[in-house]
Amino acid sequence: MKVFVCSDTKKTEEIFASVIKSKNFEVLFCSSSEYRKILKDDSIEDGSLFYLDISKFEDTSLSKEVNFLLKQENLFVGIIDPKGKIGDVAALFHKGLADYIGKTLCGGKAIDSKRINGLEEFKRKSMSEEELATVCSEITDFTLVKKDWSNVVVGKEFTFLFMHIYFDNYYEIEKTYGRAHVAKMIQKIRDYLTCAVAPSGGKVWMWMEASGLILFPFDGLSCNIIDLGFKLILNRHIINLENGFRNPLSYRLSAHIGNTTYQEAGETGTIVSESINTIFHLGNKFTTPGSFFMTPEVARFIPERVNDLFVQIGEYEGRMITRMKLPLNI
Repeated sequence: MKVFVCSDTKKTEEIFASVIKSKNFEVLFCSSSEYRKILKDDSIEDGSLFYLDISKFEDTSLSKEVNFLLKQENLFVGIIDPKGKIGDVAALFHKGLADYIGKTLCGGKAIDSKRINGLEEFKRKSMSEEELATVCSEITDFTLVKKDWSNVVVGKEFTFLFMHIYFDNYYEIEKTYGRAHVAKMIQKIRDYLTCAVAPSGGKVWMWMEASGLILFPFDGLSCNIIDLGFKLILNRHIINLENGFRNPLSYRLSAHIGNTTYQEAGETGTIVSESINTIFHLGNKFTTPGSFFMTPEVARFIPERVNDLFVQIGEYEGRMITRMKLPLNI
């Protein structure tokens, strides 16, 4: 997400220093006197965060400028008020203000990535389906569904959460103990996954020898596969122990949000989907053993409480990929 900061005070850049350093967001600075001109620029993406420092505006024109700013329906706007000019801040939130940085916060480096992430999550929860479709611009024909599969129809295209699992040592175990042995192990894991993903609305959908694809309906508001993937990675040793594996299975996970035509499991051979290609390429070619990776479409849903446990690691096929940090000796 881009963050625009319009201010004529050098101190303002210091306030956003932590956000700039994190490199999680693109922060662009400009003069507050030119903010109307900048708002007319077609290059500003819908859903961007736009801050305006009002300290240089005369009191007589302040109300007019603030009201104009709040009419920008395609943006989420914040006000920087180092002099405390605005008396009734709550009234502005009632009109759609997304953030307010007053005297106290302007006194130091108060703005960090956690704050911006919180604003991003807030705006996502308050968006309509049409607005969500704009923000998730990578997904065409964005089609939201209920999480109970009640309106998912065979043969039609919908937007889904994809979780890919790849078994790192499948072929090693097969070579040592035989195909029948590893096949029994995989079946046990499939049975386990079927139960584990059901509370989140997931279905084990496609399966090859050493990898599988789990499908979840996407309602545009929540992304339970982040918590699920986190648990599956941390509980890998427990899962192996519970299934009685003498040769523990190692696996890696990846997640994506995208579109595909829906067919029942076992009838998916004719599906052509760019999103499915994306998740399989990521899961089979870019991920590393024992890790959990995700595309930006999923990473935008990382809860603030665990944001520090994920890190961007670089681009793959034009997308910035995020990886879960692993504890030592996992």
